[in-house]
Amino acid sequence: MGEKIRCVLAGTGSRGIQSYANPIVFGHLNDRVQLVGLYDEVVERAELASRELAGVPVYTDFKKMPSPFLCKPLSLSST
Repeated sequence: MGEKIRCVLAGTGSRGIQSYANPIVFGHLNDRVQLVGLYDEVVERAELASRELAGVPVYTDFKKMPSPFLCKPLSLSST
């Protein structure tokens, strides 16, 4: 397998964590995708998510996040 797809997640509410971050960090997408950053307008929510996700870096400025700036792991299905 080639290099992992690197992505950041904008929005660390329950939907973002359960639907996107957990499958990347702990689940079926872990072998193909690396979560390299988190962003949320509520910084405390992003920091809590970071602690739950093995220390994924938190960004407080949307424009300073690594590119690509949005992850859509559902489009990575192996169908």
